[in-house]
Amino acid sequence: MASTDTAPVDPLVEQKVEDHKIDRELRKTYATWYIWILIGQLVLFNILIFLYGFKKITFDEVTLRVFTCATLSEIFGIVLVITKYLFSRK
Repeated sequence: MASTDTAPVDPLVEQKVEDHKIDRELRKTYATWYIWILIGQLVLFNILIFLYGFKKITFDEVTLRVFTCATLSEIFGIVLVITKYLFSRK
C-alpha cells in the first residue's frame, strides 16, 4: 500500500519559490510596460516624421536631428534595460 504522506517542506524553500513567482510576474509587468512605451515612442516619432515629410509641420533641421538622435537613444536605452535587467542571468 502506497503512503500518502508527503515530506514537510522547509518554509525557507517555500518562501524562495514564492519570491521567484512574484519576481517573474513583476518582470513580466515591467517588460509589458517598457514594450508599450517603446511602441508609443515609435508611433509618435513616425507620425512626426510623416507630418514633416508632407510639410504639415516644420522644424529647424537641427531640432529634427536632435529629436531623431534622442528618440533613437531612448529606444536603445529601453531595449538595454529590458535585455540587461529584466532577463538577467543569475
